[in-house]
Order: sequence, then structure tokens, then C-alpha cells
Amino acid sequence: MRRMFNMIMEPRGKVLRQLIHALGRYSSSVQMVLQEDNGLGEVGDALLARLEPYLLEQRRQSHWLGTSLVNSHATVYLFAAADSVFGELLAVSDGLYDWQQPYLPEDLALLREDGSEILCSICHEHDAYLLISDEERRTLDFFSPYLMENHGAPHEDSEPRGEMNPLQMPTLQRLLEWHAPRVLIETVDNAGWSLEVDLHGTCAADRTVPYISTERSAADWVSWQASGNQFQALGGPGNLAEMIDSFSDFAESAWQIRETCGPVFHREEVALRRLCDWYLGRCDGDRDVCRTIRIATQEQCEWLVTIDLSGTEWEGLSQSPRSVPVSMYEWYESEIADGLFVGRGGIKRLETVLELFFEAIDESERSRH
Repeated sequence: MRRMFNMIMEPRGKVLRQLIHALGRYSSSVQMVLQEDNGLGEVGDALLARLEPYLLEQRRQSHWLGTSLVNSHATVYLFAAADSVFGELLAVSDGLYDWQQPYLPEDLALLREDGSEILCSICHEHDAYLLISDEERRTLDFFSPYLMENHGAPHEDSEPRGEMNPLQMPTLQRLLEWHAPRVLIETVDNAGWSLEVDLHGTCAADRTVPYISTERSAADWVSWQASGNQFQALGGPGNLAEMIDSFSDFAESAWQIRETCGPVFHREEVALRRLCDWYLGRCDGDRDVCRTIRIATQEQCEWLVTIDLSGTEWEGLSQSPRSVPVSMYEWYESEIADGLFVGRGGIKRLETVLELFFEAIDESERSRH
């Protein structure tokens, strides 16, 4: 049984290299396309020349995986799935969606021996998916944050499955499932939070929503908008979870999920709510004593959390670096020095990093009594 998994963010750099080599074990051929009307530059021409010894088939047609042309044709190339071919592919591209004319041939795909796809990309739409078995899925643990299972029409050798509702996910996990190239959460000077999500390459790219604002009191409010491939939200010191929920609602509409459900609270929300409470307690209505908190994604598919402790009862707290290397996306580490908590973790470990912060201040509290 094979299942389809949509890519919810573009694999780039090291992640793309790992993915191509991992899928290469199950692939028999590499497909790429040259549309007649789009031309090809020097880099693409040189690539095709270097790959010529590995050419299996070359045919002119008007359709291929994910694309059909009207009144036009393209040349579809099939090359042997050899390590040397993968090396050539990765030497000219840093991201999967680089495979667009005129720089490179289009729509890189990996095919099995029976001709079915294992990787399909429609690069000009920033869209791609994997069609893989459960056994193959287990070998791609490193790639889990990039995937969301497609629960639409069943595929060959697949069984019908129930619809998944993203609103059943914990609040912080929703940011991962709708994952974008960049997420930034930080406190602002007037006692509140800001949330920015880069929408490039996501299902919500190019969607525009004017400012929507909800104000209950001077300290209890949320406003957000989407424009220019950017989602932006602002809120009061206790409204961070609501801001993330606003993003989830916005992203949900892009996926056209049909059903909704009430909020489900998990340990991730416990950490998030406690962070809001801690921040609110440090503000005390005075913008000059609000501590700075910053939560952001990094280029290496990881989270970075910094929390300023200066001016608080934990200003002199120190903690030697601690690191737990579970796996590529499950690791986490933290350190407290010079009045600053610095925590890092794999893309699945944001809540764990927040818990490390509270473990440190709880331990400090216990030692005082």
C-alpha cells in the first residue's frame, strides 16, 4: 500500500541532498522536462550534455506527471537513477523548486521500475508530493516535518482513510504542519506578542486578508492580516495561543478543510500558556520592565528561543549547556548565562525547549526554599 504525502515546505540544501539519496534507493529513473516555448540557459544545457550517457528515453509529448499542455509540447527525458546522476542534479540545484526553465529543465521526478512516481514536483507551482509505502516512510524520519498526508482520493494499492483535521493538533504543532520557510514569534515593547509567518511556497501564498481585529480590553486583544506572502499578527501578553489559532484558521481555509472541532489541549499548550503567564507577570503593566522573548525558525530546520532574564529574580541564574541528541529533528539543548536563556531544538521540539526554560526557573525556586 502506498500513500501520498504532500510537501508543505520546499526541501533545500542538506535536506534535499538527503531526500534524493534516500529515495534513490527505490528509484529506477529520473525524469525532467524541457518545454519548447520556455528555452534553456547555459547551466541547463551543460547539465543535459553531462547526463547524456545515462539517457534511457527521450520523447515529445503534451503531458507528464502533474502537468498537461494545450496546443504545445515538451521533451520528457528519462535518465538512469545512478549515484553519478544524483550528484549532477544536486550540483546545480540547492532547492527542489529550482527545477524551472530557463535555468534548469522542469519538474524533477523520481520513478520506480514500474514507471510509477515516488517523487513528483510541479515546480512553477511550488508543489510536490511523495507516493511511498509505510516501509519507505519509516526510512524518511528526517523528512517528517516537511510532509502532510494527502487524505483525498485513494491511490493504487491504497485504502480509504478518514479526513484529518488540523484543528485537532496542538497549537504549536499547527505551526509545523502548516510549516512555512520562516516563523518568528517575539515580544513587543508595548507588552504584547508579534507573530510573522513567511507564506512563500505554501498553500496560502499570495492570499490577501485585510486587518481583522478583536479587542476585549487594553491587555486582551488580537489583530492580524495576510498580504505580500506574509502573515502578521499582534496580540496582548496573554494572547499568543489565540494568534497562532488565527494563523491556523487562515491556513485551514487555504486547504479547504470541511469540518471543524473544538480546541484540544495538550502539553504543548501548557508550555505556551505558561510562557504567556510568565511574560505577563514580568510586565506588570510597565513597558520598561517587559522582558524580551524571541522564538524563531532557523535555516537548519530548527527552533531558536531566547528569553531575557535581566531585571528579574532570575537575573543571576546560570546553567551549564545541556544537550540531548535524540535524532536530526528531535534534538534539543539549552544554556543560561549572562541573564539570557538560549534554547535550541529540532523542528519537532519547540515545546521541549520551552519546558527546559521552566525546569530551570522551577529548580531555582525550589533551591531558595
